[in-house]
Order: sequence, then C-alpha cells, then structure tokens
Amino acid sequence: MARTVVPFSAWVKSVHSKYADVTTSRPFVVAKTFVKLWVEFVRLQDLKADLGCPTCGPNPRHVIADGLTLAYLRRHMLPTLHPPTRTTEESEVRLHHAVQEQQVFQPKVRKALRRALEAYSLETLAVSDREDFDISTQALQIMVDMHGDDEVEAQLALDLLNSVDTGFTAANLPRRQFRSVMAPIILLLKHASAVESCLQMAPPPGHRYLRQFATRNINTHVQADALARRNPAFAQTWRGFTEADIVIPNSIVSLGAFVYNRAFATAAQLSDGNRAYPAFAEAESDWRITGSSYGQPKIRLRPKYRNIDKAPREKAAPDERSCQKHYDAFGKGRLTGGVLALWCTHGYCLGWHAIPFGEGRNDVFAAIFSHWETAPLVIVYDFACSLAPYSLNREYDFYRNTLFAIDELHQHDHSRCSSACFLDTYMSEDPDLLRLKSSIAECGNAGLKRIRKSVSYCGQRNALAVIGTYLFVWNRFTARGERPKAMQA
Repeated sequence: MARTVVPFSAWVKSVHSKYADVTTSRPFVVAKTFVKLWVEFVRLQDLKADLGCPTCGPNPRHVIADGLTLAYLRRHMLPTLHPPTRTTEESEVRLHHAVQEQQVFQPKVRKALRRALEAYSLETLAVSDREDFDISTQALQIMVDMHGDDEVEAQLALDLLNSVDTGFTAANLPRRQFRSVMAPIILLLKHASAVESCLQMAPPPGHRYLRQFATRNINTHVQADALARRNPAFAQTWRGFTEADIVIPNSIVSLGAFVYNRAFATAAQLSDGNRAYPAFAEAESDWRITGSSYGQPKIRLRPKYRNIDKAPREKAAPDERSCQKHYDAFGKGRLTGGVLALWCTHGYCLGWHAIPFGEGRNDVFAAIFSHWETAPLVIVYDFACSLAPYSLNREYDFYRNTLFAIDELHQHDHSRCSSACFLDTYMSEDPDLLRLKSSIAECGNAGLKRIRKSVSYCGQRNALAVIGTYLFVWNRFTARGERPKAMQA
C-alpha cells in the first residue's frame, strides 16, 4: 500500500483481480473484511516499544518537529481522541500573565531603525539611499526631543545609526577589514530591530556571556566562542573589531547592556522559581484510540493558562508583530488537522499525535512538556519564531535552556523574521549543531505522504492504526540501518 500509494479498497481490488486471473475456487476477501483483519492484526503487535531513539535516550538533546496534513474526515472524529494539547479536570489551572512588548525596542524605534538599515548597502559599505536614511534619523531625533517613554531607546538607536554612517572610525581600514567590521554590526542592528522577543536575540543560557560583553570583559577568543553559541551577532561584532585592532565603540557596548537588561528583566518576570509540577501518573492507554504515542507515559498534564490561552482559530490576521508565514495547509475544508511528529537527528520518530483541528505552537509545546523530564537543548521547527515566545510565556523555567530555531529549508519563507531565529546562524558557531540533520523531519514527511490517500478514506480507528504502524515500522528499519524502497521519498 505504501509502494503504490492507494487506499485499502483499491489495493484489495487489484489483488482480487490477480486472484481472478488464476483459476481458484476461493476469491480474495472484500475490502471491508480485509481492513478489519488488518487492524486486528496490528492490535496484536507490540509496536509502542519501537518509538524513541536508543542513542538519544528518553530526553533527546536535539529535536526536530514538523506537522503533516495526514488527515481524515472531521465527521469521523471521535471523542476518544486525546492529544497532549487537551486539558482535563485534573489539569492545573494557572492564572498566568504574559509579559507584553518583549521586543528590544518599541515599535516606532524599530520601524525607524529598520528603514535606515534598508537604506544601507553592504555591497558598497555605505548609505545607498540617503533620503530614507536621513528621514529615519530625523524621526529618531524627534522622539529624543519629545522626551517621551522611548527617548532612551531612540537616542541609542540614533547613536548607532550615526556611527554606522561615519564608519566607526574604521574608514582608513582596507576594504576587506572594513567589511568584517561593518557586516556584523548591520546584522546586530537587524536583530535588535526585529519583531521577535528579546529572548530570541539574547537567550537565557547566553545572558552570562552577554553581560561580559556589556561590561567589556570579553578578552579572549575562548570567551567569544562561548558568547557566539547563543549570541552570534555580538560575538561576530567583537571579533570584527578585535581583528581590526579597534576599540569597540561605546554605542555598541551600550546596545549590549540595553539588550542584556531588557532580556534579564523579561526573564525575571516570566520565571516562577522552583515551582513543583503536580504529580501525575498516566493510566495505560491505547494509541489506536487516543491518537497519541510518545514511547513513554505522560508525566505531566498541560495546565490551563487562564489569562493567555485563547480559543483556537483557523487563521489569524497578520500584524506588525507577527510572522507573515501561516499554517496555510492545515485543517482546511472537512479534514482534521493532520499529524505532528517529533524526530531525532538519527532518523528515529520520537513520538506523534493526531491533531484535531489545525497545527499550532501548542502541539509542540504540549507534546514535549507532557512527556519529557527535561526540555531539549535545541528544538527545530518550521514556526520556531512563534513557538519560542509561546513556550517561554507559559513555562519559562522548563524551556529556559532551549534554543528554538527554524530549519534551513523553511527559513526563506520567514521574510519578516530576523536571522536570530534561523538554525544556520548558530550552526556556524556551534560545532555540535553541524551534526544536526534538520531536514530529517522532511524525509519522514515525504515517506508519510505515501499513506496520505489511504488515511483520507479511513475512519478514525483505522486511520490511527495506519499512521502508527507506519511510524513504528519506520523506526524498526532505521534501527537496522536500512529502509525499504516502499518507505523512501
């Protein structure tokens, strides 16, 4: 069935024709009977033990998440479907308040800074559109003169742009050295003017090293390498000035201090300290009924976050603060939301669950939070730009050491997101990430597409049996170091 990409009925019909070609007194069974027999045969197999990676263990360091429109008709959906996103009467109720406006700069300052950066050309290493650049600096100067709430931010942005315009006293450098100084600075300013949270530009694990940068205590390349693993733009800026033998300007150091203070204050507001999670022991459940299997029982229930959880929407209107890439293909029409699968870098499926209505950040957040003792160090996801603030706003202490990154294949679709969200930004600085196969989820999805047609004609019970069996068999062949042609993309 995976080889021919046809539903059960068509496959049975083709076999029935082969039986008719030979003179046999017993024809092949009808499709309805065959499906019942196949599902019952699958029920007898001990497949759940095949989920997980023998190398990564129960708490993988690197996880690649991705969803797929592997869906069946919504009218076949049963109330027994129980994904990790579902809350119950046992779920803890938390009166949680999200920290608003987590960006580095306020909206008006960000807009002026972005417009000025668009007027600067890295090809000529100079301002290419003087009119736009001057309009932006004038707008910042007006904010400073008005002495409003954004006066300090506007003054800092203005100082940075004036330094960029004059070349930071590096005008006498050879062109190659001048580029090594200016390129990281432009990258740094683009990160600072982005719409993402300041915790994306300055993740909590890197706060210690960012503080050293802000106090001019980065003196060795070893310290710079540690800074680069979580704050690559600041580290590259330090290297550029150090190699050119130029003192880092006060405006750049002030930006480091401003970002550090902003990120540290945001983290302090989000943290709950050493809050203990309510004990929970999951009763034995059948993945063919619940539509969820992660190779290990739940150890937590997803809490209800009263003040920040909203009813799911199929499509949200974009605004200045949101990424322009949406979940376009999920949950459309009369179908369910598809399937979310988690993968490790070795090619194993770590777990999966059926999505009732539409893929969202909650699926990845709840799946990891509910089943794993500790969060991964890296989560690669198509919508990591949205997953990071979603997760940190709800369970900061659980996800505080996690780097959320968009894989190389999908990062080009995120036109409004800065490169602080992109995996390749960190791969160039962290050797461990070079071995992270971020495309493994796409390989798995390409294989799963072979059963999409079959699943679309199934009811819930049969659809879950087909999806689960395929992924369990996938892991068995991965463990053997082989994969049959029928399962290859």
